[in-house]
Amino acid sequence: MLVKICGMTSVDDAVHAVDCGAEMIGLIFVPSSVRRIDLDTARAIAQTVAKRCQAVAVFQDQTIERITEIVQQLKVPLVQLHGSESPAQIDELAEQLPRFRFIKAMPVTGPDIIERLHQYYFDNVQLQRYRPSNLANKNGDKKIKARNNNSHPANDRDKQ
Repeated sequence: MLVKICGMTSVDDAVHAVDCGAEMIGLIFVPSSVRRIDLDTARAIAQTVAKRCQAVAVFQDQTIERITEIVQQLKVPLVQLHGSESPAQIDELAEQLPRFRFIKAMPVTGPDIIERLHQYYFDNVQLQRYRPSNLANKNGDKKIKARNNNSHPANDRDKQ
């Protein structure tokens, strides 16, 4: 098992994550994410922790040209695709970046997850619970938590 902590926005946070056992850190380049960072900050983070962990460049539904441009400048070995990228897009990206490894984040939306996984080329997979706009929704966790707390059977006992 590898531990990856995503959403690093400063060198200090990345060093702390590595000190706590992270073996990978995620650097987010998703424009709609509150945890997105610029290339200079990402480069500083990646260089600082390079001997202690692997940096992962995280993208969501961006063009192959944009992904290629960033990872070639950043020089990190791992690319995580967190969007609705098709198998063909990932194949094309792998051709453009033959020395890079890929992580595909896949929401578990039903029992067909294994069948969907076999359609893709990637080195690693990250399975996650399904919720629309995982990276883009600033309040998603709070909304889901509130909804789940309100509908949980234990809450009904508390009301009695």
